[in-house]
Amino acid sequence: MSAAHVEAGHPDEAGDDARQLLDELESLLNRQLQLVRRGELSVVGTLMQETEALVAKVTHLGVHGTPEFERRRERLQRLCDTLSLVLTTARSAVDGEIKQIRQGQKVLATYRRNLVKT
Repeated sequence: MSAAHVEAGHPDEAGDDARQLLDELESLLNRQLQLVRRGELSVVGTLMQETEALVAKVTHLGVHGTPEFERRRERLQRLCDTLSLVLTTARSAVDGEIKQIRQGQKVLATYRRNLVKT
């Protein structure tokens, strides 16, 4: 879809293109949510780059001003909010694991120092 379609008043084609882009965006957000819940954070990073590019395209083409976008706004916002919350929770879990690893490394360093002395 081109911005000209939206501006020139080609509602059928513009609406179909808006639906397609928004379907893709919603699908990417749902997939990221599933992956975060499964702990597959490395894949999520890649999908976030794709999502960022798609959001830029949606913005550039003016899809955010279409009736289709307005119909989906609340659902997309809810998906973004849920993804943010789940990512924050995952980060907290990872931070906790990192803290445990650091504590384990300190204990091992203490063991090494004490073993070398004997």
